Amino acid sequence: MTADGSVAATGADAFIERLVQLGIHTIYANAGTDFPPIIEALSKAAARGSCAQAIAVPQENLAVSMAYGHFLVSAQP
Repeated sequence: MTADGSVAATGADAFIERLVQLGIHTIYANAGTDFPPIIEALSKAAARGSCAQAIAVPQENLAVSMAYGHFLVSAQP
């Protein structure tokens, strides 16, 4: 926590915020052991109302394929 009582931003918070700033509104992800900070950042962003939609995908290649298909259909990153 910071001196004013707010929660300090983490690297994961900055990462999610930057993705949204860049126009990425859907995240296809394969969660592993390094993923808890990202999940926490997504939940904090959702509480603020500024979050990308997260879709859990069971395999990395499938996640990339889904993201690519999403781009082909929507022309959105």
